[in-house]
Amino acid sequence: MKTPKTGRVCLLRILPLVLVPVAFLAALPWLKMVSGPMVSLIGAAAAIFVMSYGTYLFFRWRRSQDEVQKASGEFGALWGAQAGTIAFVLLLMLPPFIDFATALVRNWSGDSGAARQVVILAMTTGCCAVVLLQAIGTMVVTSIWWMARR
Repeated sequence: MKTPKTGRVCLLRILPLVLVPVAFLAALPWLKMVSGPMVSLIGAAAAIFVMSYGTYLFFRWRRSQDEVQKASGEFGALWGAQAGTIAFVLLLMLPPFIDFATALVRNWSGDSGAARQVVILAMTTGCCAVVLLQAIGTMVVTSIWWMARR
């Protein structure tokens, strides 16, 4: 049984996954004054930290699972990643999503004429969106697996 203290500990463990991207996005106006390679390095460091820490939390959580829970996770990982990737590709085909993503990237870069910055930021945003949709797809497919096994 989870106690309120356990919930707070879980929240504290997940907090870096939220704070690092928010801090990076909040620092973008300041980072525009810094040279291009430094912004790329800071963005790459933030992305690598979030992905690495997320993987660490996953393996830590997985240690406490029984065989059936591990089987559901394997099923979800097998099919959920592909489902999330397909969802992202389908979203990229929709003109409103393309316009939204382009406007979002241009606003974040602060300069609509800076093609290199826009491309780099678009690739980073796209990569993060794919990973996020893969995680959502994994959760959805794992839930489907649990419903089918009941």
